[in-house]
Amino acid sequence: VCSSDLGFAMALANRRLDDAARLAERMQALFPQLPDGGLRLADVALQKGDPQEALPPLEQALERLPGNPTLLTALANVQLMTNRLAEAEETLRSLREKFERTPPPVDLLEARLLVARRQWMPAVKKLDALRPLVAQSVELKRQVDLLLAECHARLGQVDEQLAASQRMVGREAAALPARLATAAAFAANGKPEKALAEFEAIA
Repeated sequence: VCSSDLGFAMALANRRLDDAARLAERMQALFPQLPDGGLRLADVALQKGDPQEALPPLEQALERLPGNPTLLTALANVQLMTNRLAEAEETLRSLREKFERTPPPVDLLEARLLVARRQWMPAVKKLDALRPLVAQSVELKRQVDLLLAECHARLGQVDEQLAASQRMVGREAAALPARLATAAAFAANGKPEKALAEFEAIA
């Protein structure tokens, strides 16, 4: 399995997506008792930019491995990406039943569902509670602050929007989402010269 892991990771990183798909299908055929094949086929679809195509391998894997938390987490993510909000809510309900205490990645998915439903204030409360729990993960911190910046922007809370954006820039100065969010926050805060400086930094 380890050599297959490496081969798949290299194929995906180099965007040899047909090779990656073949390796994922082989993994699924050899180890149907593991979630890896379905997860990898979904990863290939997402790399192609086709989240709709990521749904069937996850759903089929869950038929073999009902209730698998890793598969349910991946499925909820793709359901949110494809705006299947009622289905995502049901998947998240199934996930919550698996844990005494919901892990941060699942809390983040629930926050994304609130954002997708334009429930800005409940989303802010959930995200603020989640922030200290994801302090050790750069990726989760980025997602939390991006969502917070969006929610505060929708609520007209420009100071909080700017604070969330600048936290991202402080961690990842070269990251495009962080710079775009900060530029938008400066513009909303009546600071066009600083917004322009952020756009120039991107360029």
